[in-house]
Amino acid sequence: MVPPAKTITLPSRFRAAETFARLERAVIDQGLWVFAKLDFTADAAEVNLDLGPTFAILIGNPRMGTQLLLENQLAALELPLKILVWTNARGETWIAYDDPLHISQRHAVDVTGEKAITKMQRVLTRVTQMAAGDIEWSEIETR
Repeated sequence: MVPPAKTITLPSRFRAAETFARLERAVIDQGLWVFAKLDFTADAAEVNLDLGPTFAILIGNPRMGTQLLLENQLAALELPLKILVWTNARGETWIAYDDPLHISQRHAVDVTGEKAITKMQRVLTRVTQMAAGDIEWSEIETR
């Protein structure tokens, strides 16, 4: 039986803006596409609301994602992948993303899709650890 997917959360050694910049660099360095960057703090300010640093990036690799879509186009509801960076009320910066395993659980992908899911899990772990300062670029083989 496959364990349920979860949201993976890790602390960053850096402030939110620097973590987000490091995340974008890591994503690009790993050969992924940046589809969108969201600044929820700026959006909140536009409607006169105060929100601490909160950013999201939508990322992907069409080669991996398309493998899932070829099996079940409803998987497009889960793509591109999203990573959140925020600062909590205690001033701690966090990074979070949903384990891509939920895509296979929700959309019943087969072995080819499972290989793509495993690659997605590896790359999400790598880029978030790079952004958080847990591993450095010199420790990672790019792409």
